[in-house]
Amino acid sequence: MTISTENISDYAFVADAYVKGPVKAVVLSFHGLGYSAMKTVLEQDELEFAAQGAICVFPYYGPWSWMNRNARSLTDAVVAAIYEKNRLGENIPLILRGGSMGGHAALNFARYSIRMPAAVACNCPVTDPKYHAAERADLPRTFLAAYGFEEQSIDEVYKENSPFEQAADMPRVPYLIIHGTEDASVNKTAHSDRFVNRMREYNHNIEYIEVSGMGHTKFTDHAVYRRYQDFVLEHIV
Repeated sequence: MTISTENISDYAFVADAYVKGPVKAVVLSFHGLGYSAMKTVLEQDELEFAAQGAICVFPYYGPWSWMNRNARSLTDAVVAAIYEKNRLGENIPLILRGGSMGGHAALNFARYSIRMPAAVACNCPVTDPKYHAAERADLPRTFLAAYGFEEQSIDEVYKENSPFEQAADMPRVPYLIIHGTEDASVNKTAHSDRFVNRMREYNHNIEYIEVSGMGHTKFTDHAVYRRYQDFVLEHIV
């Protein structure tokens, strides 16, 4: 099966019709664990990006994929079709964003994507899948589905798909990580704290916002939400 300019809507929601004027960027928003619907409309935050010239894209890479090799290949093909369909040049930036498993997806795709991203923004991301697989009772089956039948050992697969383990080889682009202190689904200390420290050891450009009292992915501080939006908008040029 080939993803092309003709059938791209089968594999992603592509909101090019929302852009008024010249396209200035492509923004990929990655969904969290369990999402299986086909998106039909833009959210309010995405409308803000579209108004500034960004094609907002929501790839359908699978509810339990954990951005494995198949998911990465699908997303690469979606991106290539978007750039071809809209005749976008190499100067048009690709911006990645997502929360929870979507945050992991944004980071993991950034590591391996064919097209270099311009920036990556993550809200409460999973950065250590091996740790996360034992973090909640509902998770082992999802990692087995995503990684359990590769030719490599499971430890090798976890390492390949761990932004923490891949920090040295992450692209040299700006990152924004946001995580709430009361996140009961993705432990802040085990994921974002360790990941940010590791990225800084390798001199990455990474901004970290720790939000007191915030739970999993739900913004409780408008200023933090505004920074999440503005970080993306800064790279729509």
